[in-house]
Amino acid sequence: MYQEEVKSAIILLYLGILAGMDVRKRQISLVLTGVLFLAGIGWQILVEQTSWLEWLLSLLPGAGFLTLSYISREQVGYGDGLLLLTVGIWLGFGQTFGVLTLGLILCSVLCGVLLMRKKIRKQDSIPLVPFLLLGFVGRCGML
Repeated sequence: MYQEEVKSAIILLYLGILAGMDVRKRQISLVLTGVLFLAGIGWQILVEQTSWLEWLLSLLPGAGFLTLSYISREQVGYGDGLLLLTVGIWLGFGQTFGVLTLGLILCSVLCGVLLMRKKIRKQDSIPLVPFLLLGFVGRCGML
């Protein structure tokens, strides 16, 4: 009955905690991510009963980011890819792709503004998780 609201609350809390960690420590908790990933698998089996094909599709955005992490020699962190795997198992491919797209657009806009104002340099790193949180909030229609 309230499945979508419960899922949204779980993901909002998860992204909120990790966004704070990413800003402060530039790290993502692998323990929390692993626990939420396994809980997401349990949710899919017990509550939503999705097919294996849907599961595999839901992992594509995270798998793409993990590949990008490897290719870029971790210019994009592995934690971001693992986070997207976890969000993917909970939300599915379409919603995860939407969160990622909106998050990347917001990150690009802010980085462009900061670069033009010379507040950051091209080599500087920007935490991605806060933008994924904003992308999720935007996806939920809370912005």
